[in-house]
Amino acid sequence: MLYYTDHARERMEQKGISKADVRFCLNNCKLEFEESNGNRHYIADHPSGGCIKVVLNSSRDTVITVMWVEG
Repeated sequence: MLYYTDHARERMEQKGISKADVRFCLNNCKLEFEESNGNRHYIADHPSGGCIKVVLNSSRDTVITVMWVEG
């Protein structure tokens, strides 16, 4: 089960990103990397034509932030 920080929920609302979009990104990422602090970044091409990025604290299954990015 994924948890969402208040910051992630705010960004999702501001940018029109749903929980389904987050799951899609995590399951279909084309690029994944880990920061030294343990946060993992996932980037995926979205079916709508955009590109979505999710930052996850994988040790706690917590979504930290989400955003649309330039593909």
